[in-house]
Amino acid sequence: MPFRTLVLVLVSTLLAVGCGESTLDRMCSADSGPYTLYTLAQTRCTASPHPLFSAGPYQEQNCRATLGPLLDSGTVTIASDDVISKCTQALEANTCRPELFKDWYAATQICLDLLVGHTVTGAGCSVDDECGGASYCSRSGTCGNCLGQFGGGAACTGNNMCQSALCLQNQCRPVNVPSGGQCITTAQCGEGLICRDAGHCEPLDGHIGKACAGDGDCSNYQASCVNQKCAALPASGVCSTWASADQTKSHCRWFDGQGCLAGACAALPVVGAGAACGIDVASCGADAWCTAGKCVVVVDEGGFCNADPECGPYALCTEHACTFSDFTNACTLPPP
Repeated sequence: MPFRTLVLVLVSTLLAVGCGESTLDRMCSADSGPYTLYTLAQTRCTASPHPLFSAGPYQEQNCRATLGPLLDSGTVTIASDDVISKCTQALEANTCRPELFKDWYAATQICLDLLVGHTVTGAGCSVDDECGGASYCSRSGTCGNCLGQFGGGAACTGNNMCQSALCLQNQCRPVNVPSGGQCITTAQCGEGLICRDAGHCEPLDGHIGKACAGDGDCSNYQASCVNQKCAALPASGVCSTWASADQTKSHCRWFDGQGCLAGACAALPVVGAGAACGIDVASCGADAWCTAGKCVVVVDEGGFCNADPECGPYALCTEHACTFSDFTNACTLPPP
């Protein structure tokens, strides 16, 4: 074989191997992978994000463990270069504000199309990503079938069942409700709006000082309802807890790791596994997370577990082992 031909064959072989390996790298890299960056942005936009879950290596591991089996199965492929590029651009162009998370979610909607499911409606599935188009995996146990998502007003038990991606009080609810429109939660309201004023979407900006009936009218990332007016959350001073019925004092900046301790806003103590935790109580150390009011040590992927909370919010306890994905290709295999 001529040397030039040999070189071309070797290069082609290496590129083919590289493409097989780089699909996961491209999606999951903590530095540039759009799937990982999207998950990181979501996590960091939550109140007091846990340092473990908001770290790049953890979410990259999550991405690889979740996407690897799906891509290998052939029921899911990655999106076109155009979709990936638009997702990356959307993530770069939009900064998430916790009090207006739904605005960021809407602005980065293209990132929900990073994976393309190829399972048709009615066919077997184990996770939503396998289902093509506007459909979800309706499971009973490990396996289920891909079904079409429902429109507004339909009965539901989860957000994945609704075309609006919002299931509230067992009903698919509308989103992008305009100013003055009726709402139950801020997630329903249009850009820049929160659900306040007795269940109506109103602008977030300028709400401080306005009349309120409760904390829900004031966006709890910025203010609380004090003497029937929205008052900015203080960095210090007298306070009442968020669980208290006392509306004569402000609450504290819970998203900054503060709480109302002994009647004054102060930094929450950091406690270890087994200790009580939560808003106005305490924060968990780096090796644990707060679930159901208790600090629970996070078990590594593949480690022994007895229940889902031990695996953290992104993983599950399956057959006594923590796993980032409950996908199984057994649901799509043809009968013997």
